[in-house]
Amino acid sequence: DPAAGTVQFSDKGRPDWRRVPNKRVHFMIENVARFLDADDDLREAAALALGESRQPAAFELLSARFAKEMLAEHRRALLLAMAMTRLPAAVELLLGTAADQDRTTAADAIDALAIYRGDDAVRGKLAAIVAGRPELATAMKKAFH
Repeated sequence: DPAAGTVQFSDKGRPDWRRVPNKRVHFMIENVARFLDADDDLREAAALALGESRQPAAFELLSARFAKEMLAEHRRALLLAMAMTRLPAAVELLLGTAADQDRTTAADAIDALAIYRGDDAVRGKLAAIVAGRPELATAMKKAFH
């Protein structure tokens, strides 16, 4: 939905920023996103900056990148960045990751969800997931102490 600030992707997998209504947001996201291919420290900083923007377009970019990323340490940073957007879609993606992904990635999603430790709804949904995946109990206890 272009009016909501979402981004469509081209056939090359690049965001079509022309559909983002706020040109300043477009400019910021486009310029920061370039650093997602930089060295590890800069890549993580770029991901976190995008997450901190709390923009739906940034979340879409981060989630698309997460779907393609293979390295665990890069995926971990993307999970935290998505959590930082504080968007309902991000929470759902993180909960789905905790439910469906391998143990390491699921634990990383739980760590990212720790910023919601004061949110009883998120805590409850995550507790239900962990009840079905007891191998994640330690990760939840650590993140939601």
